[in-house]
Amino acid sequence: MKHKSILQIKSLEYEVDKQKIIKGNSFDINHKEHQLILGNSGSGKTTLLNLMSGLLKPSSGEILFEGVKYSTLNENNLDSLRAENFGFIFQKLNLIEYLSIKENLALVKDKLNSCDVEKMIGELGLSEKINQEVKNLSFGEAQRVAIARGVINNPKVIFADEPTSALDDSNTEIVMKMIFDYVNKNNSTLVVCTHDDRVKKFFSNAMVIK
Repeated sequence: MKHKSILQIKSLEYEVDKQKIIKGNSFDINHKEHQLILGNSGSGKTTLLNLMSGLLKPSSGEILFEGVKYSTLNENNLDSLRAENFGFIFQKLNLIEYLSIKENLALVKDKLNSCDVEKMIGELGLSEKINQEVKNLSFGEAQRVAIARGVINNPKVIFADEPTSALDDSNTEIVMKMIFDYVNKNNSTLVVCTHDDRVKKFFSNAMVIK
């Protein structure tokens, strides 16, 4: 039976050097729902994203994905859960600059063949640059490639950290529409952490952490 909540956060705390960065957060995110987490720099929103995706371990509390507790998984099983179910869009794009667009996407593709990669590159409007090294792209073009990398394996959950912070208003609209087009087409759940109030209008679920 499919669990109603895709992610459950229970009394989550995270501290570094005895300073609590995350303080007892509890909330659920349901399948195909999209969650915005707003907070200023230093509020812990990126830490919360990294905890939810299993990249960090909490000091206390519990995180469940489709009813499975992260705390019951060893490192290999947690890595597998992440690889099979999650996609990431990072603030720092984390693309490999000396590889082409096609090679960057091929690194993360799972069940896709090269035809699928080329189709996605076409949807991004970058077919003419498919073999161009990423270091020669504009920032906006590289960001589109980073978004494609985050969604190319049709993940159940996409975690995005500050996806619009370096963009002007018109490119913010373009990038958010692109992300939502992919997540809605693939019935994914989107979790975005940002300090950018401009993206609030795209979400019906928003929480602020301080």
